[in-house]
Amino acid sequence: MVARFELVVEFRSAQAAVAAADRVVAAGNAPIDLHWPRLDRDGDTTLLLSVVPVVDGARTARWFTDLGNGLYRLLSDLTGYRAALAGWDPLSPLRERRQVPGLVLPEPGDGPGFVPFARGFVWLPYRGERQ
Repeated sequence: MVARFELVVEFRSAQAAVAAADRVVAAGNAPIDLHWPRLDRDGDTTLLLSVVPVVDGARTARWFTDLGNGLYRLLSDLTGYRAALAGWDPLSPLRERRQVPGLVLPEPGDGPGFVPFARGFVWLPYRGERQ
């Protein structure tokens, strides 16, 4: 099993997912070097956008924390999604809607601890990677 650090964004609308992928491409690779975004179906009604940074060699927890913060800055420019999470293999917690740090949901959120993220969205603030 390969673990990868990525941003996964969940959509119901194919149009919104494609528009978000186009925005990621238009953003270029600054300040994060990214692989081409990937869209996959997850069931009949859900599309997942995966944004995977280029990681070349061993990195520190601080470096991954900065990378996670950069992915969330990129996410703050996207709209039309139902949920998002960045980190190591975020798909399972995202599917289960586990309330883990970094989980982004449309307002009003699903419980205590959610704070404003971007227009129309709230999140459990990302704490970064363990040192």
